[in-house]
Amino acid sequence: MAIFLVQEAARAPHVPFTDSTLAREQLNDLLLDTILNTSSRPLQSNSLLIYPNPWETGSLTIDYGSPVQGSLTLHNATGAMVLRRELNLESETLIARNQLQKGLYLVHVTTKKETSFTKLLVR
Repeated sequence: MAIFLVQEAARAPHVPFTDSTLAREQLNDLLLDTILNTSSRPLQSNSLLIYPNPWETGSLTIDYGSPVQGSLTLHNATGAMVLRRELNLESETLIARNQLQKGLYLVHVTTKKETSFTKLLVR
């Protein structure tokens, strides 16, 4: 979830309100403007499994439950795409720990029939 703030008096642009923002900036006289939330919708009745989650060491397994054709993308907390894989009738994907930094990610799996978003915490 991301919270965006706007400074009312100065009409400053929206500022992402995250742990890192709080650590480096002092925010005063701010008005809560919008809350953006994402929800998880699994593929084929809970067939998408991501483990371990939270992830600290070893490999991450993304198990689709059955062979799927489509794409897998991971986005960091700022929305930047940090990983993309094409899925060609794959049942699972393995990701090495050194491919991602610590943080919260959004796992996005797209097939011809549906799209799924799931959260991943990397410690």
